Amino acid sequence: MTFSLLVIEDEDPIRKALERYFKKKSFEVSLASSGEEGLALLKTGRYDLLLIDLMLPNMSGIDVLRQAKQMMPQLVCIVMTGFGTIPSAVEAIKAGAFHYITKPFDL
Repeated sequence: MTFSLLVIEDEDPIRKALERYFKKKSFEVSLASSGEEGLALLKTGRYDLLLIDLMLPNMSGIDVLRQAKQMMPQLVCIVMTGFGTIPSAVEAIKAGAFHYITKPFDL
């Protein structure tokens, strides 16, 4: 069984590193550099896992997370951030995140 992953991350080096890592683990990987781009991909595809950056241009990762969970309630979502705080972690979990991790992290 192959799992499908969507990475929404505005920093190109992080996005590419996640793509390389998960492709080696046999995931089907789609990439988006903005929340709008990620939501458009969610509308057209089926994903098992969403990795989403908290700080995105034009809209927050939490806003994207809320919309993603409305479209696909079963979607497992992990929020990534370089600016982790307890309030943002609580907000992410309340919005439907499965996990909240701070950057840098060890894959």
